[in-house]
Amino acid sequence: GSVVINGTSTTLPNQELAGAASVITQGLGDARYLRQAGTNWAVGTGATPSGAGSLAFGNSAVAAGDSVEASLAFGTGAVARTNTLYGGHIGSVAIGNAAQAGEADGEGGGVAIGNHAYCRSTGVALGSNSVSNIYSAVAIGESAHANGGQSTALGLWATANAYQSRAIGTYVTAHGFNETVIGLNNEAEPGADPLNRVETNNCFVIANGATGAPSNAFTIKWNGDATHNGNVTVTKKVTATQGARFDDTVRLAPRDEDAQSSLCELLAKVGQAESALEVTFARIQREPLN
Repeated sequence: GSVVINGTSTTLPNQELAGAASVITQGLGDARYLRQAGTNWAVGTGATPSGAGSLAFGNSAVAAGDSVEASLAFGTGAVARTNTLYGGHIGSVAIGNAAQAGEADGEGGGVAIGNHAYCRSTGVALGSNSVSNIYSAVAIGESAHANGGQSTALGLWATANAYQSRAIGTYVTAHGFNETVIGLNNEAEPGADPLNRVETNNCFVIANGATGAPSNAFTIKWNGDATHNGNVTVTKKVTATQGARFDDTVRLAPRDEDAQSSLCELLAKVGQAESALEVTFARIQREPLN
């Protein structure tokens, strides 16, 4: 049911209000707890709503709306501002102590949730100290940073620095245009172009580093070149259409009790090739794969 406190339009028992829509608690100053300004509501000391339909909850919270879309700020020092650029009006949401969605220059329309989360424009920042620094960027995770347009950073200290790049994991960084990096602590890519496709830049990286020791397990570049750091186990046939080169050890695991069967089969097929085939082995050794 409803709760009714008897009084006049501007007074409650033993308390004087600034307006009919104000509510305060015993011991607080005038209109400090909850007040209405037009279609806006503010809760908390110094909370400031402006425009139309905005909500500010928390000490020094600021919610700046406009006549089209409202903004919501919830938390001490939270700031949410409506986007007024690009011919549109998009409300913002900031939830968490010192969370900020939008800037005073008209950038806004994003979502920032988490203590000190920051979203500049039409993006999403979820997690403590997460940062969405540019339009349509998404940062999810503690201290995740999405710095490239339409980029995505997911994970602890994941960083997407390039346009349309993706960094997924822990301490991973996407350096080049449209690059995808997953795993843990990848190697840096000096000179990577953050805005344009470059054939020799990384396209896809699986990182297997550790704290203080970056490493890539698998890398594919835009030209199709791939680098794998580690053993490869193949259970089916391998076909090389433009030749094969082995610069180090080749290990051949026998398929049966005859330890020479796999090696003999390889040499026989090389000898029977219809076209010239050059195969250079620095060393061939016959032993089971580890």
